[in-house]
Amino acid sequence: MRSFLGLFIGSILFAKVDAEVDWDSIPEGAIVGPGFGKVKRTDFCGVVKDDSLELNEALSGRNLSIAVQYGPGFDFFQYDPSQELSADNPSGMIATLLDDLAERAGFVWRESFVAYDTGSTDILHGTGSGKWDRMLNWTTSNFDLSVDKWFLTTARLESETMFLHSWFDASLVLVDQGDEVEFNWFGFAAPFDFWVWMAILGTVIASAIFMMCIEALENRRQNRSLLSWFGDHIYSSNLAFSQHFLYDYPRTGAGRIFLSTFAFWSLLIVSTYTASLASILVENVLSSSVDSIQGAMDNSLFICIHDGSASDTIVKTLFPTFKNYENVVRASTPTQMYELLSARKCDILIGTRQEYEILQNQEKYGCNLVQAGPEIHSGSASFAIKFDPLSCDSVLAYVLNIHMHALTSDGTLGKYWDTYLSGLPQKCPTEDFWGNVEYNRRLKEIEGGKMEEEIDLSTITERKLKGGG
Repeated sequence: MRSFLGLFIGSILFAKVDAEVDWDSIPEGAIVGPGFGKVKRTDFCGVVKDDSLELNEALSGRNLSIAVQYGPGFDFFQYDPSQELSADNPSGMIATLLDDLAERAGFVWRESFVAYDTGSTDILHGTGSGKWDRMLNWTTSNFDLSVDKWFLTTARLESETMFLHSWFDASLVLVDQGDEVEFNWFGFAAPFDFWVWMAILGTVIASAIFMMCIEALENRRQNRSLLSWFGDHIYSSNLAFSQHFLYDYPRTGAGRIFLSTFAFWSLLIVSTYTASLASILVENVLSSSVDSIQGAMDNSLFICIHDGSASDTIVKTLFPTFKNYENVVRASTPTQMYELLSARKCDILIGTRQEYEILQNQEKYGCNLVQAGPEIHSGSASFAIKFDPLSCDSVLAYVLNIHMHALTSDGTLGKYWDTYLSGLPQKCPTEDFWGNVEYNRRLKEIEGGKMEEEIDLSTITERKLKGGG
């Protein structure tokens, strides 16, 4: 623990003392939870001074004051303030994650947390640009740990905020409602354009004529009429184009050279066609006509964004003209952005990759969401702690980061994500190989052990090929 003593002594001259929470100034209902009116920041400097205490024991037995978001904007933490505290209240992925951290580090939190929602942020810090930065500063200044999907930015680091190991992919992407590709009777011709097909047709016809000339030199016309003779060679050339050679063995050098060349040409054409067709088939059936924010602005599209969030600030920094762009639709929560996009109130939205991967599979948002263009900005999000040498918060950040990293390394965090995603309501239907949605759903339920009684899957519905009768 001596390593922290130098930091404590060396930086104490520059420390600022944060006042305790003025609970009386907080409007009723803006902040809820068992810690309301009671908790304050913990002084961890006793850990620094205690040489007999191991670092991994620094949080043992302590009640951490935690501020956590709940409600529509953060469904990872399910909490009902009107109900008594229990194992299921609060619940959700973040509650499970905090329980795991508490068990590993030895602290408790369920009786010392406070919760806020999006409305609380508006009440305490107003609306518009920077409101979430102000909320971040308020929660970290007054509580030990701020639990949210706080986007790590340079400006926030400069404001004396420390971030834990990431649990949320906050990379920014454009999300669009994909345009469904309509059935095309001439889709088989898509690998080549019109003029390539014309060149192939000309080559097949010319090959038939060349072979007629070669057979004439070999006296192999066999009393056929000119039309019948030409028809035979058109047929043979057409099959040769598809790699089915029916030509008789040539008797002259010219015939052998020509047929060898024609066979190699056919091989190249068929290989190119097959590769191109496969590329088309593996493409997503949904597509977007927009591939960048600048392109969206150039086309005067309505763009949804999370009002006052870090993503809003980052986009304004990367695209200065976005500050004065008129067709911006500001949403109070990330899910509201997707609701507005689904309702066609905006043409495209800017959000995090993690939110996109979660919401694209929910039926309420249309099941047709696609990422438009490349990633806009790479980023991560996590919990936040105030850097305050007087309270020695670096001890808290160091210990929690050890366990957050361990959660990621041993796969526990991934399991928490799997549980969260599997519990989402109204999932988009998924099809099996035969296009049978119901069969696939029931099969997964049985494989996952969710259905106790055995079911004859053949009675659910008949497996039919797509387009079949």
